[in-house]
Formats: sequence, C-alpha cells, structure tokens
Amino acid sequence: MVAAAALALFWGLMAAACVFDLRERILPNRLSLALAVTACALVAAAGLTAPARFAWAIGFAAVLLVSDVAFRAATGVSGIGMGDVKFAAPLTLAYPLAGPAAFLLGFLALAVTGALMRRRTLPCIPFVVGALAIICLAQQ
Repeated sequence: MVAAAALALFWGLMAAACVFDLRERILPNRLSLALAVTACALVAAAGLTAPARFAWAIGFAAVLLVSDVAFRAATGVSGIGMGDVKFAAPLTLAYPLAGPAAFLLGFLALAVTGALMRRRTLPCIPFVVGALAIICLAQQ
C-alpha cells in the first residue's frame, strides 16, 4: 500500500517536473527535493537499503554533470541544464536501469525533435519522462 502511494506520488511529481520544464525551463529545488524524498520512500517500501543503489543514482547524475561541464568548456554552450542533472538522481534511484535508459532515449528523441523543428533548445525532462513511461509500459 505504501509502495503504491509512493509510486503514484513519484509519477505525479514527475508530471509536475514536466510542466515546470515546459513552462519555465527549470526544475525548482523544492520539487527536486520532493522527488528525491519520494524516491527514497520507494526504495524503503521495497525493502531495499543497498548503498550501491544510492551510489549508482549519484554516480549517474555526476556523469551527466561532468559531461555537461566538458561540453560547455568545449563549445561555450550548455548541453543540458542543471535541473536535468538534479532530476537524474531520484529518477535513477527509483528506476536503476530504466532511468538511465530513459535519459538516453529521451536525449535521442530530443535531438531528433530539435532537428526537425530546427530549434537549438528544448526542455529535456518531458522527453525523459515520456521515454520512461514507454519503457515501463513495455516491461508490463
């Protein structure tokens, strides 16, 4: 029961993150914190306390951060926003394999959409959440 409530709350918070990213192009710190706390609740409700799961989530977010810093140093423009990096940790904590896969698929869909629309920037989180929804539905 607790796990189902936490899962519903997590998906609701991800929907809110999509709306913020679409409208404001940011992920507010409070929403990021709420996602992190809810992801921790999901892990706890599943009876998982493995430090490796937390390390994986932080590590994946760190890889995105380092990649963006390197890209920015090389090109002078940001590749992804810091809200996307903040979003990566709780997403990966809740979905250790599907989360990073959703980021990769989301980035691919974002790049294709940007090229088709001839736009240099688009909000990333809606593409990632959409990819995660497809991955989760495909696993059912």
